Amino acid sequence: MMAAAEAGRDLAYFTFEDKDLCDDMAGMHDFLTSQSVTIGDLWRNLHRYRTDVLRRSAGVSKPKLFPYLYQLYTVCDSDTDEYETEAGPTAQVKAAAGGSRSPNYRAETP
Repeated sequence: MMAAAEAGRDLAYFTFEDKDLCDDMAGMHDFLTSQSVTIGDLWRNLHRYRTDVLRRSAGVSKPKLFPYLYQLYTVCDSDTDEYETEAGPTAQVKAAAGGSRSPNYRAETP
């Protein structure tokens, strides 16, 4: 789906009469489009979901993908100084949560 979107091509995806899946996919498409989410940003966050959520929560109930994406793109507003541009919390929030994931993370100001 992402490749078809990037190439500007139509895609027929058959849900085999699963109305809930059809509605969920259409809703997610509309939501991501309304949030102007790029294919690259979506790909990074799908990878983050796989590595941070699925792999690190062994034995724990894992959040579903669509609610995870809704929360991620609803909470993050990259047009403000409150959030990083890569759909994540500020350095202050990261520090409060135990620091950055990158050992060399430093916020530089002009």
